[in-house]
Amino acid sequence: MRLHNRVQLALALLLLAGLCSPLLSHAPNRLLSGQGLRLPALPGAFWLIVPALPLLLSPWLRPSRRLRGLLALCAVLLANGLLLLAGVEAARLGGGDPDSLARTAFGAGFWLLQLAACLQLAESLRGLALSRANTITIRTCSAKRCCAICNWWGYRCCRPRCWAPRWASPRFAGRGSRPGCFRR
Repeated sequence: MRLHNRVQLALALLLLAGLCSPLLSHAPNRLLSGQGLRLPALPGAFWLIVPALPLLLSPWLRPSRRLRGLLALCAVLLANGLLLLAGVEAARLGGGDPDSLARTAFGAGFWLLQLAACLQLAESLRGLALSRANTITIRTCSAKRCCAICNWWGYRCCRPRCWAPRWASPRFAGRGSRPGCFRR
């Protein structure tokens, strides 16, 4: 097999490093350090391998428009599947009790896989050469996903409707607020 794209090779190595690292860290309480949970140890994680397989094989596949579309779809499925899997596992490990002392956090594997999926998506969209309207639509969906993730982490997005800067909003005028993106 012949190597067709060195960038895809770097992304495949990043994806492989993420698959080998612990995806989640679970601790029974805040005093004990957590133990890492790898992807194969998590129930229901097998379906996450399906979108990762084309991403791992992409450096050796002949580039085409259809392949780039498939890789973009697989990258989106992987990124969103990771969030879904992490949420389901956190709920399962916590026992569903909101007062539980157990804590589940993202591990290095989660962040490496998210980075690989997002970079793969950017690389695939660059190669697709989409029209301006399609590019704007995809970027809008990505920005809304970013705001949803920030809200989930406890940050408020200070951009009303995710577009206007906080300091440009009449609600914040004259209060001495500095421009910035995130705050607790």
